Amino acid sequence: LGDRVADLVGWPLLRLLGRLPAGCGAWTVRIAGGLVIAGLILPIVVVMIISFSSAIYLTFPPPGFSLRWYERFFSDSNWRSAFSNSLTVAMMSAVIAVSLGAAAAMGIVRGRFPGKSAVMLVLVSPVIVPPVVLGLSLYTLFLRLDLVGSMWGLAAAHAIGGIPIVVVIVAAALQSVDRRLEQAAAVHGASPLTVFRTVTLPAIAPGLAAATFFAFLHSFDELVLSLFLSSANLKTLPLMLWADVNYQLNPVLAVVSTLEVLFILVGVALAGPVLARSRAA
Repeated sequence: LGDRVADLVGWPLLRLLGRLPAGCGAWTVRIAGGLVIAGLILPIVVVMIISFSSAIYLTFPPPGFSLRWYERFFSDSNWRSAFSNSLTVAMMSAVIAVSLGAAAAMGIVRGRFPGKSAVMLVLVSPVIVPPVVLGLSLYTLFLRLDLVGSMWGLAAAHAIGGIPIVVVIVAAALQSVDRRLEQAAAVHGASPLTVFRTVTLPAIAPGLAAATFFAFLHSFDELVLSLFLSSANLKTLPLMLWADVNYQLNPVLAVVSTLEVLFILVGVALAGPVLARSRAA
């Protein structure tokens, strides 16, 4: 049956496609890529437009334009406190994730021991485990350690999800480093610490920078773990967004979303020249 379908439909269709001009394939790829990009960008653009709405609820197109919701966000101490908490927790989480994840990646790539694949699987397992299961487990553990509702507890929980990102990125960066450079430095009398500081670290600096940035973003947008481990005195930006989505759908949500997108774009713009200089060095 498959052969008959191929003879009746498949081969004639391939012959027909083969007669098309060569430029059709390129235009097909461009159109498909444009549709994908539009599908990703258009919702963000719509949210940005809604953030300037004069309406008291989320609606598109907006009946008018106003900055009242930006003024409300910056004048509300709860939103400012949530943004500050998210920023602090994300930075702490990124430091923890990069410190542990980079060391683990170094041991996996440079070490020689049995069961490396199993260790790698364990390190990336937080990506596989459902966030609800991870959040409930961490809540039970952190409750005994009196870490629920604390900055360090929330940062440590977020770092668990950031470590797999760091391990994968730093491991890929380490595999691209020429081992002969490290061996040459060691042969000329450099200690292992000096070899790492002067040869390995500059070579993997772009990977470390990318890993730090993505670990920071992962923590900054984390919701599920924050639902389990935050408290009334420690609320992050995703938690405030979640609460407002459930209880009041006003354009402040669009303002926060727009500011988050701009925050990420500024981070990417600032990181670009640094990564370019690191690669050139």
